[in-house]
Amino acid sequence: QCVLQYVSATTQQYVSHMLGLIKSYWPPTQLDPLGKGMKSDCSEAQFDQYLLEVSPIAERIMGSLENA
Repeated sequence: QCVLQYVSATTQQYVSHMLGLIKSYWPPTQLDPLGKGMKSDCSEAQFDQYLLEVSPIAERIMGSLENA
């Protein structure tokens, strides 16, 4: 159970950091829809493509967090 709590807390920290980065560049961005998950008109295939596109950026963000 301790491991699960650690993973959950760490994941929340990373997600919060990512959302903070978004707000730092675009302060008026409404982030509430992100909490609802993927848009209903977005296919799984399109979402998978988006994940591939953002993967290099995610790796750079993770690198910056690990070096902090």
